[in-house]
Amino acid sequence: MENYMQSLFYSAIINGSPADHTYVELYKNQNKTDSYKCFGGNTNGETGNHSYYSQLESDKIYKVFSDKKVRGTKDSATINYLINGVCHQAANRFLHPSYITMVSNYDGRPKGLTTSCYVYGEYGNVFWQYESWRKHYFKACDKYGLMIDMSHCDQSTPEGHLWYKCESQYRKKVTAGNYIDDIINETEWLLSIHIPSLNVNPIAEIQRAILKEREKFLESQGIHYVPETGETYMPEFTKETVKKLVENVNELGKQLQAELMNKIGEKHFVSLHKTKEYADIADLEMAYTFLLK
Repeated sequence: MENYMQSLFYSAIINGSPADHTYVELYKNQNKTDSYKCFGGNTNGETGNHSYYSQLESDKIYKVFSDKKVRGTKDSATINYLINGVCHQAANRFLHPSYITMVSNYDGRPKGLTTSCYVYGEYGNVFWQYESWRKHYFKACDKYGLMIDMSHCDQSTPEGHLWYKCESQYRKKVTAGNYIDDIINETEWLLSIHIPSLNVNPIAEIQRAILKEREKFLESQGIHYVPETGETYMPEFTKETVKKLVENVNELGKQLQAELMNKIGEKHFVSLHKTKEYADIADLEMAYTFLLK
């Protein structure tokens, strides 16, 4: 019996730059029982990674993600597109019960993923504030008897196995409501996985400055977070505002990529990003679809 989850991705061109859309599928006995679109399409993707576990409780995972407060509209995992994350962060939330994320091997990592993680973190920029999506997710896990057991995880990864991480590792570093530091800590972890010689985040200070700059920009557009709860307050958007939001996140993403290229060199940069081209992570048409009423 093989119950598993897998991430998939397919190529997309965002503003002329390479990027991949990601989505997730759930299987029981090798039969697909559900798929999660993560804002976009959910067909014809290449396999990014698999999580095979005989104990993976597909029926219970199906029920957990049938909860509207967990699944969100358009399979968003309640992420506000462009504000809290993009498809990559939504996919990682859906993958959570399988103990994997898309920070995987070179071939299985979507283009644009690492860049979106520099801006939003792996699960979205308010994920570690418990009152946000995680509260509803764990309540649903309790309701349907889905045990999220992290006891098998440790700091190492078995040879030949997909990279994984556990929540307990992050909880040691999570700062009380300071999502910017959480993202910087995640970036350090991501870089150390793929470039073991890096034991620090070489762009930490510029990343902090850029993310604070983004926070000020969002506040100027009437968007703000409540650190204690992870709730996001947003005004009613216009096309002009949405366009500004897209341009802002893509510009900041490219600044972070340029800084990293300068710090680690082209060889390591390509090993992280699968390309030496800088990727845009926000799509204007998708932003119109999800942010305009």
